[in-house]
Amino acid sequence: MRCGKLTLAALEATLRLYRQAPDITAAIPTLKAFVRPVDEIQKIGEQIMPKLQTKLGDGFQLTLENSTSQIGSGAMPTEELPTVVIAIEHKSLSATRIAAEFRSANPPIIGRIKDDRFLLDLRTIFDPLELVPDFNRAESSQ
Repeated sequence: MRCGKLTLAALEATLRLYRQAPDITAAIPTLKAFVRPVDEIQKIGEQIMPKLQTKLGDGFQLTLENSTSQIGSGAMPTEELPTVVIAIEHKSLSATRIAAEFRSANPPIIGRIKDDRFLLDLRTIFDPLELVPDFNRAESSQ
């Protein structure tokens, strides 16, 4: 494999962080997310649930649940970490439609669908307000 100058520079900077940073998990966001305790993730969920429920309205049902996050890359991520998710359901909207509404928010919010429910994984959310969508176009379709 041949690496260009930019790849080598990025690798050098990352390795320097590993060697010199006093707290490597604070210096590298991916590591910060990987080692995050579940109780800290739970607190983020508890903070955001009322605001998110207010923004979405009465037709939406939100629950805070334990789940797992898949880590890795490629076609089959193999490692899982415990996490907390917000499961979002609606009386008349499918999970696919809810996901589309969140993707159309400004900025887009990406979740996953499981068992016909839209899930927002909180493992990588450090500011709970990041999950309060601004549905510029979406509110008119609800």
